[in-house]
Amino acid sequence: MLSHRGAETKAAEGLEACGMNVAVRLERYIRMGEYRKERRRKVMEATGMKMGPGVYRAYALVKAEAILLAVVPAGLIFPLLVPVVVFLSVMVYFKETKKADEQLSVKRAAVEKELPRFVASIEQELKASRDVLSTVERSKQNAREVLAGELTMLAADIPPATHDAALP
Repeated sequence: MLSHRGAETKAAEGLEACGMNVAVRLERYIRMGEYRKERRRKVMEATGMKMGPGVYRAYALVKAEAILLAVVPAGLIFPLLVPVVVFLSVMVYFKETKKADEQLSVKRAAVEKELPRFVASIEQELKASRDVLSTVERSKQNAREVLAGELTMLAADIPPATHDAALP
């Protein structure tokens, strides 16, 4: 039974890879404004998705069109099923285009959940020492993975000249 399940997984990965290949080819035909493209790129970068905004949108279209291809057999076998398939295709397109935003909101919620504990910890440490960078580094070691990534970026953004003189 496990080997059968592994075969299904490999087939699904193969279909996704094939869809991604088609999406990469369709990317050049996808038109987006500069603002929307930059916003989508930033969201995808924040969520850790390794594709460009054009490929992301093309992949959503490819998935929706793959479902839309089921209209032909559905129309031949049971014509009343055609609107259901079209509706399902539209739903999949909109769900795929919102996937990165949903992942980003989950990541933000996880960071916001840890912020009160982090603020209390920073407050206590700053009373004892005014070295902000070392305080952030120590907090990064005790934080969960999502907040630790954000703290790594924060520590990298602190200029070297201000490490010692960050707080008087």
